[in-house]
Amino acid sequence: MGRYIELLQEQICNDFRFLSSRENDFFVFPSDVSAEAEAFKAMFGDDVDRLSQIMQKKVEGRGMEAV
Repeated sequence: MGRYIELLQEQICNDFRFLSSRENDFFVFPSDVSAEAEAFKAMFGDDVDRLSQIMQKKVEGRGMEAV
């Protein structure tokens, strides 16, 4: 899972850099930035869900062990 988190962090960092760099593009419109931001949020949200599922499986049953 550690490698997955590293890849996710790298992808998020790269996407933020790309989105930030768009302000320097001459032919970019606000709607372009909005569309890219929405795509980024959708992609990131899916990854967070996937990471949450992985973590839940790893800790499954721990609460019962403590009881």
